[in-house]
Amino acid sequence: MAAVNMDESVADGVLAGFQDFMESFAAVTSRARQRFCARDWPGMQEDARERLDLYPAAVDRIVATVRQGHRGSPSPSGWAQAKRIYRDTTAAMNNGELARSFFNSVSRRIFAVVGQNPTLEFTRDQNRPAARLALHERDLHARSHARGSPRGPGPTRATRDRPVRESQHPGSSRRAGDRAALHRSLGACAHRSDPGLTPVFYRGQGAFIVARILAGERWIPLVLALRHGADGVVVDAVLTDEDAVSVLFSFTRSYFHAAIDDYPGTIGFLQSLMPRKKTAELYMALAIIATARPLCFAI
Repeated sequence: MAAVNMDESVADGVLAGFQDFMESFAAVTSRARQRFCARDWPGMQEDARERLDLYPAAVDRIVATVRQGHRGSPSPSGWAQAKRIYRDTTAAMNNGELARSFFNSVSRRIFAVVGQNPTLEFTRDQNRPAARLALHERDLHARSHARGSPRGPGPTRATRDRPVRESQHPGSSRRAGDRAALHRSLGACAHRSDPGLTPVFYRGQGAFIVARILAGERWIPLVLALRHGADGVVVDAVLTDEDAVSVLFSFTRSYFHAAIDDYPGTIGFLQSLMPRKKTAELYMALAIIATARPLCFAI
C-alpha cells in the first residue's frame, strides 16, 4: 500500500508542477494585450524572456522534489506505475497531451533517457490527440455560417475590443492589386466563414487575428495583421495564402503571446489552415518550446 501511495504522490506532484507552469505561462502571456495597447514594446520583450525560463524551472523543481522524496531516483517499476496513474488522471484533461509531455520531460531528466523508453515515458502511440480531430469536425458544422444567410458571424472579441481602420501602408490589402488577389484566392464559389479563434496572437509590435473561410471542401486562411502606431491600431496586411501564414507561424521567428485555454483545439484549428505544418512546430511558435521537444515522441 505504501508503494501505491508513493506512486500516486509522484503522479500528483508531476501534475501539480505542470499546472503551476501553465498558470505562470498564462499569467505572463495575459500581459500581451495591455502591452500592445500601451505600445510597451520593451515590456513585451521582457515578458518573452520571462516565459522562456518558466518551463525548465518547473521541470527542475519537480525533479528535485521527486529525488528528495526517493532519496535519489525512484525505481523504474515505481515510475512505470506512476505513469499509469498519471495517464488515467490526465486522460480527460483539456491539455492532457501537454501534461503527458511534461511528464516526459521529468522522466527523461530523472532517468537520463536516450532515444525512447515506452515504459517510462509516453510515446506517440500512447498519446494520440484523437479529440483534436473530433473538435475540428464539430467546429466545421457548429461554427460555420453560410454566405448570404440572414445573419452571418458577428465580430470577434478581438475586433470589438479595439478600433481598427484601414492602413495606407504598402502592405495593406486596400490596394486594388491586393483586393484582386483576395478575390482570386476566395474564388466565385459559395463560402462559409468562421468567426476565428478567440485569442489574438501578439508578437513583437504586431497583433494577428486568425480566421478561416471554407471554399468548397478546403479552408482558406484569413489573417489580419495589426500594428499599433502613433495614430492608433491599423490593419497592416491581410494574409489569405497558406505559405504566407506558415511563414508567420514559423518557429524560427519570435514566439506568439496568445491567451489559449485549449491548446490541442487551437493547434487543430491552425493545422486546418496549414495542414503541412507539424504539431511540434506550432507548439514552438506559441512558445511551448521545451514541451515541443517531448512532443516529438508523444504526438
